Amino acid sequence: NQRRPRKGSDLMATVNIEFVDSVSGIEREISFDRETSCSECHGTGSEKGSEPEKCTGCGGKGQVVHSQGIFSVRATCPKCRGQGEIITKICKSCHGNGRIKEHKKILVKIPAGIENGQRVRVTSEGEGGYFSGPSGDLFVEIFVKSDARFERIGNDVVSHLKVTMAQSVLGTRIEVESLKGKVFIDIPKGTQPADRVRLAGQGFPSLKGYGRGDHFVEIDVVIPLKLTSRQEGLMREFAGISDDV
Repeated sequence: NQRRPRKGSDLMATVNIEFVDSVSGIEREISFDRETSCSECHGTGSEKGSEPEKCTGCGGKGQVVHSQGIFSVRATCPKCRGQGEIITKICKSCHGNGRIKEHKKILVKIPAGIENGQRVRVTSEGEGGYFSGPSGDLFVEIFVKSDARFERIGNDVVSHLKVTMAQSVLGTRIEVESLKGKVFIDIPKGTQPADRVRLAGQGFPSLKGYGRGDHFVEIDVVIPLKLTSRQEGLMREFAGISDDV
C-alpha cells in the first residue's frame, strides 16, 4: 500500500560566498522549488469533505494475484495502480495528485569557519512528506570564492609580504592585511626569505565551536635587478668588510 506515511525527498541547493564571509559567517536568502502536500486535501487527492474508496479490483491491497499453473504471481493492481484506493471526487487544487509545486525563499545561516564544498543542513525544508509523513531536508552546498591575498590551510591562513633586503636585514614594522583588516607586524632583524611571522588566533574559527587557527605572514625578500652606482659601491663595501662568501 503506497498510501502509508513516507518521508519526502531531500533537496540540494548551492550558495556562493566571499572568502571573508567564511571567516565570520553570514546569512543568505535562497529560493528554490519544491513539491509538498496539497493543503486543500492534505495529500489525499480527494475533494475536501470526501474520502477515497477502497479499490474493488484488489480489495484495498494494491496487488492482485495471477495464477499460472502451479505458480501464483503478484502484480500491482492496474485499477488503483497499487494505491489500494480510488479517488472518486478529485481535488481541484492538485487535480488528484495530492501534491503541489511551491516556490519558497528562506534565510540560511552559514556558520563561521565553513570550508569550500561543505554543506549546511536545513531540517524539514526538503520535499513535503507523503500522507502525513515528515518532510525531507535541504542541503546547501557552500562554494567559497578564492581571495588573491589569502590561502586557507585547515583553520590557518597564509599570506605573503614583500620586503626589501634592507628591511629583512635591519628589521622593520610594517602594515599588512589580515582577515579582520589591516594590522601592524614586526619584521625581526635578519629575517630570511620564506620566514613566517605568526599572528596567533587570527585564522579561521573551528566549526566544532572551540579554538581558532593562526595567520602566518610569509616573507618574500625582493632582490633588486638593478643597482645605482652608489648602491653597488655600498654593496661592495659591505661585502668587503663581512665574512660572507
